[in-house]
This record gives sequence, structure tokens and C-alpha cells, in this order.
Amino acid sequence: MFMLHYEFPGFATNDISSSRGINRREMGHGMLAEKALKHVIPKDFPYSLRLACQVLESNGSSSMASACVGSLALMDAGVKILNPVAGVAIGLVKDEPSDKYTILTDILGIEDYMGDMDFKIAGTKEGYTAMQLDLKITGLPIAILAEALRRATNGIRHVLDRMAEILPESRSSFKDSVPVITTMDMLPFQRSILFRSAGYNVKLIEAETGVKIEQEDDKRIALMAPTGHCLEEAKQMIERMLAESTEVDLDWGAVYEMTIVEVLEKGIKVSAKDGTRPFTVFNRELDTKYVAHPSALGLKIGDKIKVGYYGRDPETGEHRLSCKKVRYTASVKPVTDLNRRR
Repeated sequence: MFMLHYEFPGFATNDISSSRGINRREMGHGMLAEKALKHVIPKDFPYSLRLACQVLESNGSSSMASACVGSLALMDAGVKILNPVAGVAIGLVKDEPSDKYTILTDILGIEDYMGDMDFKIAGTKEGYTAMQLDLKITGLPIAILAEALRRATNGIRHVLDRMAEILPESRSSFKDSVPVITTMDMLPFQRSILFRSAGYNVKLIEAETGVKIEQEDDKRIALMAPTGHCLEEAKQMIERMLAESTEVDLDWGAVYEMTIVEVLEKGIKVSAKDGTRPFTVFNRELDTKYVAHPSALGLKIGDKIKVGYYGRDPETGEHRLSCKKVRYTASVKPVTDLNRRR
């Protein structure tokens, strides 16, 4: 989305008056400048763009000036516009009885007021992007129209050459002040570290860095940062949180003796060691027979229980633990052999 906000305060023409709301003239000039620029905005540009044009002083076409400086502002911000845009206002003074006329390029305010035409034309070196024709006479001959377009083409190319001396092309990267949107690959079990406890870690990152984090899909999260520096800070916090996670590494097929730390309707939570993240063992994995509730097996908080480890679920990434066929297994791997993640 691209929008241009045009403002023409009274002091731009030495008018001393109270501030007022936007009028039809400002709306029309703003729409013309917006149309002149929107055709060069890349269709796949990922951000919404708001271009603010405030006229500080005027004795000519402020809408065409807005197209010129708007093009430079977009390029300076790092927007890869298709081509730079410039604009010029073409005027006409015509003597009706004799058909004598004079075409004026880049008219002043007095020439607009006293003349018979205000023809605003904006475009690139490849062609025109916007036009607006205001006439005070009954008609405009094709010959005059063609000559006005030729004058405008030459004027636009001249302005574009002057603009190229200042900024020949768009900057290679956005400024540091430009908001940044990116994604990070993250497994489901890693997402649970960020979003658990009502999203405490996500809220902590947003409070300290200003970066908003949302779930993009099952394997990615989206980060929206006010600046690139804030984004890097948020990424470092995320990496630190994942590295400091109190999960443990388990060996596939090994049997461990763990402690029940919570009894739920759907199963139990067991911990390998104090201070580590608990694992969930669902009711269907507690015994070979149907178990409606852990209490049916007499399980309670603090009990020791043997569980087998069978890797991570390929869909959710969560650990898979089961008590089936291991409740009476003699070979148990000591908890002290578990290694904390670094």
C-alpha cells in the first residue's frame, strides 16, 4: 500500500490565518502527486508506505515539486522504485482574436493566475505517470497540446538529470530507522519455550526491545522490529532463552527413572532432575491397558516412575515418553548421565 499525504499550510504563501482542515485543493494536489509516484512502486514491496509532503514555501506547482522530492525521499529510504519521477507545470498565454500564443515551462504563481492553462505532467525517462489539465479557454488545439507535451518531456528530463546529481539510484539497503519484518525457523518444542506461561518470554522480549513476535506457521515465527538494531537484540535474547532452556538430552530407547511433578487429566508430568523442564506422559502411554486417569494406577506427585524415551514427535517436536513394557525393567540409566543443553 502506498499513500501520499500532501499539506499546504497558509504560511507557504505568506498567508496569516488560523490552521484549518484539509481543503479540496490539497486533496486534489495530493492525489495527483500520489498517482505520479504509485506506478513506480514495486508491486512486491513488503511494506506499507506513507509519504508526507508539507509545502513550506510556494510560488509554482507544489504538486509537481511533491512528485520530485517524493521520488528522492523514496530512493533515500531504500525503496527500489522502478524509475525516478519528476514533474513540471506547463502554462499557456493565448490571444484569442489573433490565435497568437506562448507556452511557458515551470510556471510561477502569477503566470498560473494570469495565464490560460495549467498543465501538470509527471513522469520518468520512460514515459508519463500522471497528468492534470486545467483550462480557462474554451478549447485546446492539438498542435498546442503536442507542443506542451514536448516542452514537458524536455523539462522532466532536465529535472531528472539534476536529481541524478544528488541521488542517482535508490540506496542499497533500508535506513536503520526503517521497521524490519523477518521470520525465524523454530521447531514446535522451541516455540513452547517462548510462548509458555501465557507468553511470558515473548512479552519480556517485546518490553525490552520493542520487537513483536507472532507465530507464522507450524515451523516459523514472525518478528516485527522498529529498527534493525532492535531485531538483532531480540534474536540474541531468543537464542539465549533457547540455550538456557532447562531441557535435557535423552538417549533414544533408554529407560530413565523420573519423578512425578504434576498429575493431569490427560496424563502426568515427570522431571528427570530438579530444575529441569518436565515431560508429559499421556494416559495412553502409562500402561498397556486403558487408563482413564493417572489415579487409576495410584500415581501421585512425588512418586518415582520408569519411562522409556522414543525420540521426538515428527509433527509437534515434543518428546515421546512411555511407561509401556518398561515398568518392571531392571536396566535404568542414571539421571546423572543426562547432559544440560548449552
